[in-house]
Amino acid sequence: MPDRSAKRAANTVSQLWASGFVNRWHTNHDPRLRNAGDTTAAHAQRVAVLVMFLGADATLDDVYHAILHDAPEVVTGDCPGPTKEKDLRLAANLRYTESVWWEDIGIKPLPDTPALVRLCDKLDAYLFVKAHAPDLLSTPEWVKVKSRLCLLSDTLGCGAVVQELLR
Repeated sequence: MPDRSAKRAANTVSQLWASGFVNRWHTNHDPRLRNAGDTTAAHAQRVAVLVMFLGADATLDDVYHAILHDAPEVVTGDCPGPTKEKDLRLAANLRYTESVWWEDIGIKPLPDTPALVRLCDKLDAYLFVKAHAPDLLSTPEWVKVKSRLCLLSDTLGCGAVVQELLR
């Protein structure tokens, strides 16, 4: 008779492992981003590196959040931040779907994302655009993102480093 706890654990690991293959930017209008081949696993690794080196007092919990913050996208897909900001009902439905997914795989849903992880998540997106489609950074949307990054990074005490990365 199969061990139920081993089966459950294997399902959890399998779901988390598979979550890394979700394509990012797949709805973006710019083919340089849409076809860049970025995945949630690559993004999570970059966010974790940023968290580890920008957060003077980053914790293991911060790194855990960085690695897993987009894992539920295996069921929701990558929904762009501006879309969720414009449609609050969609954002609420996505949060609900994500919490159900966490419960289904046997993990308590992640609590609110720490400010440092939110900063590094947006910073990674900005740096990705800078690397793949730098001309887009002059659009009002990305100018606004840059401004928010500067404000939040100053608040978190890593403003000088972030501003240097944004150059």
